[in-house]
Amino acid sequence: MLGMNQSSISQALNGVESYTTDSLLQKINYAFGNIFNKQWIETGKGEMLARTIIKNNHVNGDFLNYSKKTTSPTTEQITLELVQELRNQLHTKDEQIKDLHEILKSYAHK
Repeated sequence: MLGMNQSSISQALNGVESYTTDSLLQKINYAFGNIFNKQWIETGKGEMLARTIIKNNHVNGDFLNYSKKTTSPTTEQITLELVQELRNQLHTKDEQIKDLHEILKSYAHK
C-alpha cells in the first residue's frame, strides 16, 4: 500500500529516524485520505487534522455526527470519531477476509 517493505515501515514505526522520511509521512497521510495537516506532520505544531477536515467535519466523503450539534467539535472529538470510524472499517474488512477465507477453504475441499 505504501510502496515500502514491511521491515522499513516497522523500523519507522519503532522510531528509527533514518526510516521516518518525509516521503513515508506523505505516503501515510495519502493512505488516510490526506486528513492530516502537513505542518503538523512536519513539525508537530498546529492542528493535527487538515483544515478542510475540521472545517467540514468531513472524512473520506462521510460526514461525522457533529452536523446536528449546535457546538463545534474539538479536534479531540473529531479524532476520536475518526478512530472509531476506522475501527469499524477494519472490522468490516476483517469480516470480509474471514468470509473469503471460508470460500477458499470450501473450494480446497472440492
